[in-house]
Amino acid sequence: MKEKMPRKKTEIEKPPATKGRNPRVSKDAEIPNCHIHDNVGNVEAINIREKVCVKEEYFSLTKHSDGKYYCLFHLPTKEKNITKFEEIFELRLQNVHEQIAEIEKLQIIEQQNQAKGKLSHDYRYVWFPSWFNFFSERTIEVEVDFSNATFMAKTDFWSTTFLGMANFNSTIFSAQTNFNSATFNSDANFNSATFTSDASFISTKFTSKANFLSSRFLGIAYFSWVIFKADAFFKLATFTLDGYFTLATFESDADFTSTNFEEESQIFFNETNINGVANFNHAIFDGYIGFEGKKENPVFVGENARLILDNARIENAKKISFQTVRLEPSWFINTNATGFVFSDCEWRYADGKRLSVKTELENLKKRGFENPNALLMYACWQLADNYEESKSFRKASLFRQMANESRRLETSWYQQPLTLRWWYYLSSRYGESLVKAMIVLLSLILLIFPIIYTQISFQTCSKDRPIAASLTICESKDEEIRKNCTCSTDQITFTDAIVQSLTTATLQNVEYRKPLIVWGELWIILEKIFAPLQAALLALSLGGSLCGKHVLTYE
Repeated sequence: MKEKMPRKKTEIEKPPATKGRNPRVSKDAEIPNCHIHDNVGNVEAINIREKVCVKEEYFSLTKHSDGKYYCLFHLPTKEKNITKFEEIFELRLQNVHEQIAEIEKLQIIEQQNQAKGKLSHDYRYVWFPSWFNFFSERTIEVEVDFSNATFMAKTDFWSTTFLGMANFNSTIFSAQTNFNSATFNSDANFNSATFTSDASFISTKFTSKANFLSSRFLGIAYFSWVIFKADAFFKLATFTLDGYFTLATFESDADFTSTNFEEESQIFFNETNINGVANFNHAIFDGYIGFEGKKENPVFVGENARLILDNARIENAKKISFQTVRLEPSWFINTNATGFVFSDCEWRYADGKRLSVKTELENLKKRGFENPNALLMYACWQLADNYEESKSFRKASLFRQMANESRRLETSWYQQPLTLRWWYYLSSRYGESLVKAMIVLLSLILLIFPIIYTQISFQTCSKDRPIAASLTICESKDEEIRKNCTCSTDQITFTDAIVQSLTTATLQNVEYRKPLIVWGELWIILEKIFAPLQAALLALSLGGSLCGKHVLTYE
């Protein structure tokens, strides 16, 4: 039903005299208002009719096929007077420029800024029927508002400089869109914008916030060589096809929370420079996403750089790849990294230091996690499994060590010696360190037990006679027989103690020497237990070494 409102001279200007007047509308007929859009409320409609609608001519309102009336700007079709549309648009641009020129005559800068703050290029809900390039290579000094506008043809903002806020909220770009080499000096708002064709932001510079919240990229999205000086928000965005962030620079955080990367999408972060947090929390990965860097630019370069994949939904882990990228294990908590593709990645900190379990745990605590040890342990085990499957045994060993260490550090330091894990760490770094296992074994056999044996009194008899027979002679009641006793009771030398230890460690007995006290026997039994166990750990570590496992360590 057609909307009818009382005629108001302030709303619609009459054409001069009667010449050229639309013969279908009588002088006293009720004049309809521009409908603008179905989603526009009454209060907003009044404001838009005042600031945006075309009112230059009485007959500018056109009845559309939906039965509603629209002004030339808001008529939702390409089939309208394009020449007249562009003519009015140019006049409005000129009008704003003339006002700016008058404002700049003011001598006080603060007054200039206040006056410019009241001006804007307001094109809310406008339907642009043809190629739009009015702003290319121009400097726009005041706010521009294209919210809910529809660009039906190619849109070109090439080399445009926006000094004020640029509002493209809920804008629909129905054809190719070009913001190449544009500069946004204030916030850029593309929230809920829809790019039905390719969207190109190559070499664009965002000096303030770049907002793409809930935006939809149905074509290819080009963000190569873009510079994001402030936070970039792609939260809840949708990428249907390819997205290129090649050589882009994120000087602050990049928020991809709950972003949907659809099945046909391929997202490339090649040689990207990320200095802040790249947050993919709860993102949906149906397509391919790759991070690829170089030795001089391993993607995550800043000290505050971090990757978050918490609770991401990953349909095919093998579509997630990292090549020549600097990474940290704590970045992979709450996600299953088992199938990720890691190629020539550097597991270290931005300052070049080696990984530290304690540092990783501290980082997780700073992020507010209550049980960081368990989270890091699971992440490291998954990374270890990943590298094990890809036959990269060296790095698999590194993450096994870190997983065990994270578990060990759950226990207070004074309680750790009571746990087997602490002894496992002390003896061979969880069976992963050949050097440590060798040092511990040699220390047991050639130092620790020999020192203990030098403090024990032994009964030493002739080497050519078993000690039992010698003791029978020495303990005989017959004095003549006791004269043949060759045994002596004394503490042995360090050299003899080493021989005693080597013999005991190889599960043999010294036939001519026996400790005089029970504690001596106990130490011999303990060496027969621990020396072979340590030798087994050495063999385990040696086997890993022969496979190329145990080279990498952490601090």
